[in-house]
Amino acid sequence: MIEVVEGQFEPSDAQQELIDSVFGSYFPVYLDMTTESKYKQFCHTFMARNVIMNHEGHILSPGYEPFKELFMDICTKNNIKVNKILRAAVNNTWNYPDLHGGIHIDHPEQDHNNFIMYLNEFDNGHTYLFDGDHKQIYEIVSKKNKFAIFEGTPHAQGFCAPGQLRTVLVFTFN
Repeated sequence: MIEVVEGQFEPSDAQQELIDSVFGSYFPVYLDMTTESKYKQFCHTFMARNVIMNHEGHILSPGYEPFKELFMDICTKNNIKVNKILRAAVNNTWNYPDLHGGIHIDHPEQDHNNFIMYLNEFDNGHTYLFDGDHKQIYEIVSKKNKFAIFEGTPHAQGFCAPGQLRTVLVFTFN
């Protein structure tokens, strides 16, 4: 059985201002061409994956440190140990007619954990966890400022309702 830690984060005013910054005109996002070709997303990568296993990724954005502090605050308050951060990003997806995108493992070459935090309100767009045979074993229901931490298991992002945006903060770590 997979262990999932879920919680509702109550950000301070400064933390909420940081979260809200991702919806501003000056927060750049880029088309992510690394995802499955059928499902595109716009992403702001704070820390890119390192191709060398078991090493921290490469910091690409000045937003990394404040979002790392937010992530670490949540982990500390929930007794989650973080050794190395492997990747950090904000992902934006929108409606597709399918229930969810491609099932994947973020770092198939190494043990890791996934952290996601829903940054806005939207309908549907849950996160689905699967076993090795791609049978759904868990559903993380989306809600603004809700976070979930789970081991590096196969998972997929759900799609939000038409006309909406699904924005999540993602960290992978071990």
